[in-house]
Amino acid sequence: MEQKYPVLAILPLHSLVIHEHHDDSRTGPLMARLERSETFTNPVIVSPLHDHTARYMVLDGANRTTATRRLGFDHILAQVVEQDELGVETKTWNHVVWDIPVETFWENIEAVEGLGFLECTAEQANDTVLNKQGLAGVHLADGRVFVALAPAINRVARNSFLNQLVDTYKRAGRMDRTPHRTIEPLKKLYPSLSGLVFMPKLRVRHLSYLVSQGHFLPAGVTRFTVSPRALRVNFPMDILRSGMRLEEKNDELDRFIKDRIENKRIRYYAEATVIYDE
Repeated sequence: MEQKYPVLAILPLHSLVIHEHHDDSRTGPLMARLERSETFTNPVIVSPLHDHTARYMVLDGANRTTATRRLGFDHILAQVVEQDELGVETKTWNHVVWDIPVETFWENIEAVEGLGFLECTAEQANDTVLNKQGLAGVHLADGRVFVALAPAINRVARNSFLNQLVDTYKRAGRMDRTPHRTIEPLKKLYPSLSGLVFMPKLRVRHLSYLVSQGHFLPAGVTRFTVSPRALRVNFPMDILRSGMRLEEKNDELDRFIKDRIENKRIRYYAEATVIYDE
């Protein structure tokens, strides 16, 4: 089978648009690591917006994008993928919430103006959200399950409701991302469990539209799988930091990649790969 190498490019940071609200708590430590590093290890992953603005939506690497901007970089190393490219898939993180009394957690969510809530079984809630009839599912630690119902309005308004729902708990207690859609596996892991909120799956084109209109998703909802994915590129940081023109930096990147290929320093993994030394 012919190897398909990722498309790498050095892009202006001002052309990158983050698609979700950013968690600033992770930016400071990364800035410190980048300042000490001699290489830029893993490219951010971006997709062109195709709205005639020459902008790119960041699929993965919001923290790297924010950190390099704050360090004063003009450019960043990116892997560029198309929205409908084979191997690009949107997945969803759900939110496990703890350290909020269960009743407080529920009352805060129930108070979101404009949302309706229907008590149901976990299976019914999951089906309703997966079929896009419900905005989100809420499993409470005491066993009750609800589905949040938004008015039948446009995607921008639904995204606003989703942000309001997440805002009720993202700073009131503690939150983790989880792939679980039922609460039972989480009870042993989180002794002060409040509940689980599970999210609808969003298409890349849906996200692209929201981003092009200046809207953000809640933090920690979307995740992307990209195959093939470029890792450990280790491009020299001094080139990224330099005052060279963008075209010159991309020429350097081309030479860098060509050297790696000629010296057989690029390894292609066709199968799913787990790395143990990150």
